[in-house]
Amino acid sequence: MNLTEIESIVKRAIVIIIDLIDEDDCYFDHHGYCQAHGWPDKGFTCPHARGKMLLKELKEDYGENKL
Repeated sequence: MNLTEIESIVKRAIVIIIDLIDEDDCYFDHHGYCQAHGWPDKGFTCPHARGKMLLKELKEDYGENKL
């Protein structure tokens, strides 16, 4: 796999992440589970929050227009 193919895969993955994440913020019950997105494992950050953090970092590093 060459660099162009890897870049294509990463760009497609970013589009999928953008489509999948929910814009609503997480909110947690008394057990620490995310009720907004049904994420039951308090040992890991909700995947919606992780996706939003990743996109924020990418926008900061590469700019809004690159995504």
